[in-house]
Amino acid sequence: MIKSMSYDYKPKRPDAAAERLNSIRVVTERKSTAELVISTIPTSRHSNWAPFLRPTTTGSVMAEYRIHVPRDSKLVIHHGTGFVSVDAVTGDIEASAGRGDIMLWLRPGSYSIDAKTKLGNVS
Repeated sequence: MIKSMSYDYKPKRPDAAAERLNSIRVVTERKSTAELVISTIPTSRHSNWAPFLRPTTTGSVMAEYRIHVPRDSKLVIHHGTGFVSVDAVTGDIEASAGRGDIMLWLRPGSYSIDAKTKLGNVS
C-alpha cells in the first residue's frame, strides 16, 4: 500500500505529516485458506462536538493498493471513494464503490460480474 498526502498540505509541526500517515491502518484477516479480507481503518474523531460529521476521517491521507492475485480469483471489492481498476482476472467479480469509477479490464471468456457505483462510471 502506498500512503500519500496532498501536495498542498503544510504541516505546522515537523512530525504532523507522519502522524497523519500513520493514523490510517491496514488490517488483514484470513477467513479461510482461500479468502483474505483487507480493510483500511481510518482514525476516529472521538468527539461529540459535531455529530453531523462522519465518526472517522482520513485526515487528507490518500491510500493506493496494488494487490496481485491468481488469475482465477473471485474478487469482492467494497470501496468508499476513489478509482477501482481490475486487470487480467478471470474469476467472478463483485465490486461496489460509493464515489468513483470502476474499470474492469476483461479477457475473452464468461464471467459473473456485479459492479455498481453510486457516483461514477462502470466500464
